[in-house]
Amino acid sequence: MSTNITEYDRMNIANVEYDDYTVYDAKRNHVVKYGPHRNKVLGTLVDVVDDKSTGLKMYVVKTDENHYSVLFQGSQAPDSVNHLPDAWKDWGGNDASLASKIIFGGTGPTPQLEAASKALNTTMAKYPNASFDVYGHSLGSMCAQYAAVTSTHSNQIKSVYAYEGPNIYSLLSQSERSQALKMKNKIHNYIDRKDIVSLGYANRMAAVGHVRDVYSKDLGLDKVSQHLWGGYQWQKDGSLPLAPPDMNEMKNVLAYYRKTYPSMANTRAGRFVLDYIQSQYCMDAFVSDTSTLENDINTIHDDAVQLLQSKLALAITTMTTNLNVLNPDSINHELYQRGLTNKQALARLDHAYEVFKSATTAVNQKSERLQEKIQQGIQHAMDTDTQLADSVQKVMDKYYCDVVQPQIMRQQTQHRITAYLILNATTNITPHGPTVTPLLRLSPFSAY
Repeated sequence: MSTNITEYDRMNIANVEYDDYTVYDAKRNHVVKYGPHRNKVLGTLVDVVDDKSTGLKMYVVKTDENHYSVLFQGSQAPDSVNHLPDAWKDWGGNDASLASKIIFGGTGPTPQLEAASKALNTTMAKYPNASFDVYGHSLGSMCAQYAAVTSTHSNQIKSVYAYEGPNIYSLLSQSERSQALKMKNKIHNYIDRKDIVSLGYANRMAAVGHVRDVYSKDLGLDKVSQHLWGGYQWQKDGSLPLAPPDMNEMKNVLAYYRKTYPSMANTRAGRFVLDYIQSQYCMDAFVSDTSTLENDINTIHDDAVQLLQSKLALAITTMTTNLNVLNPDSINHELYQRGLTNKQALARLDHAYEVFKSATTAVNQKSERLQEKIQQGIQHAMDTDTQLADSVQKVMDKYYCDVVQPQIMRQQTQHRITAYLILNATTNITPHGPTVTPLLRLSPFSAY
């Protein structure tokens, strides 16, 4: 597999989890490909975990001599009778149960999440000298998050890429939350706030991994496409614009902290907590601004092309009308000699555009590297001083319980109709089969 992997590539790799591979495919060392046309090679399929009792499905792909990609499959869509048993385990046994816990403050994993943790640990133990990238979307995102923070081989995990899954922070035990804090920089948690499945992120601080808030477009009532990366606005270089954080949210966190822990705020550990909170929001805001520069440049370029073509057309029309002694060929010749033909003018504009585009790409890359260095510095400080890490964890846990949890409950009450559209669009999957569920019978949370 190529080492030059873009964010667009990562999304397409995660999408492989929905391919229908079997244990037999792994025995044959099937070559796994990814991309819209499946024309890029990810690696060789070496293992398939298909746990019928919990609904877990996991692929292990060998991508290099000592590197593997693990993909957790998301919720099975009930698109056929053959899929109904798996769909019930996913939607009923896991999605509904987990969403209810996230909304109402329940704790503990479902059997599928526990199975995901066990499967990842078993796989890493099987290849002790290898590193791993872990992927998951939707329910697969929750499996990836949970398996990573409960791993007994976390040093082997290189990165985790989780997409459009609920925030499982509230489900974790104290020790698991501490592990999540240690692994924050390894876990890239992509969410589209227009996707109702990405619930529980009322605050980016109390979450598993580094929350990457996607700058997405609204697909209206097409909630299924919104959930399946449809709102992501990919750049030509494969990067992904990110939405800016709510800086008022940062102010609220800081105000809560100073009010709740007035004496602690003046200590060495307390000042570190203040710096930690501000760094998370400020650097996310900085990276967000630079990530949308290419969008801005593209918009300016498109507007400039339209304006230039309009001005040139008007100029040529004016010359043809007022200089009627000259034929069109003579006019075109003079324009060419002065570099003012439509093609020549557009070429100069495009050259300037490419220069600016290269500059914006460089700025974006530098901002991401700066953010990574700052995060590594913070992580190093917490790794070497447990008092600092414990202080951050203490504040985040209490803020989550006192502020974030009530926010999540209010938000999900407001989304009950939208939840119906995505989870009960046609049928309700029950242990006895699919049945139609009238909208008026739904409680605010029954869609989950």
